[in-house]
Amino acid sequence: GGGAGDQNAAVIFGGVNTYTCTEEYNGTSWAAGGAMINGRYAGGAGGSQNAAFYATGYISPSTKTCNEEYDGSSWSSGGALITGRYALGGGGTQNAGIAFNGFVAPAARNVTEEYNGSSWSTGGSTINSKYAMAAGDMGLQNSILSVGGLTSPGSFTKTTEEYNGTSWS
Repeated sequence: GGGAGDQNAAVIFGGVNTYTCTEEYNGTSWAAGGAMINGRYAGGAGGSQNAAFYATGYISPSTKTCNEEYDGSSWSSGGALITGRYALGGGGTQNAGIAFNGFVAPAARNVTEEYNGSSWSTGGSTINSKYAMAAGDMGLQNSILSVGGLTSPGSFTKTTEEYNGTSWS
């Protein structure tokens, strides 16, 4: 699944066994939120509790290009991604989001896409093709960090990459 927000106003959604489930956290307790339109897991997410996005993901037997936006109570369709993949990193805000790396059989990808609140465009390619990053969802669209991940099934990487809105270093 994915998540967005902070320790006093968070939202989590999707997941392997709860494909369309959304829950909100107010700093003390969890409450049910609106159900996602397309249930999936291992997508990229960003934003806040009241303005989140969840990009692409996996539903057997395929990856998806769908993107949904959450307004704090319900989900609506957002602009479709260019490249469907799963186990990708995501971050930023609902109107300045980023989705990067990911897996499409048979290989990890080095794709970066940027979201302006209505459509996705191609960003600078990551240096390393990888997926399932340990902390791939930290930062803003023009200042994000990608840490670790898998370069292939069973092959881990310790690389860290930074994105400045144009290129990865």
